[in-house]
Amino acid sequence: MTGDSNRLCLGLLAVLVWVGACSQALQPAQSRCGSDDSRVGYIAELKNRFIHGVSGTARIVDNCTIVIEDFTFDGLGVPPAVVGIKNNDFAHPVMLLDNIFRLGGYHNETLTVPLPEGVTLDDVPRISISCVAGTKLFGNGNFGDGVFHAPGTPQPRR
Repeated sequence: MTGDSNRLCLGLLAVLVWVGACSQALQPAQSRCGSDDSRVGYIAELKNRFIHGVSGTARIVDNCTIVIEDFTFDGLGVPPAVVGIKNNDFAHPVMLLDNIFRLGGYHNETLTVPLPEGVTLDDVPRISISCVAGTKLFGNGNFGDGVFHAPGTPQPRR
């Protein structure tokens, strides 16, 4: 092989190792989940804050699951994650879904976010797509606005 071929092969290998290292880490989800919390059905509109094109509607579907519908995000970050923000403490987010990096991004998709063991809806009055390493918020929404939509009904368009 020539020097250029060697560099190309090493570069491709480095990319594959990096993508493998950035694959989504599975976190233990809660095993028992009811739907008696008064916030079930609340929504938060994700609003883009930077260059990553974040948008979507996050909806609390039960006591330990949030679904983000019409989710759009370029998939980039170091590494990007879905986090909860409690008491407006943006410096100490609550990890919900670690490493959602994806080449090609997300385009009007549905992303299910199970709350990890030990995390409750009290820990997630705000939801954000964030760069965990620098706690940079790419887009966030506030469940505290109190907008309610019953599951299975059309979501509002703003």
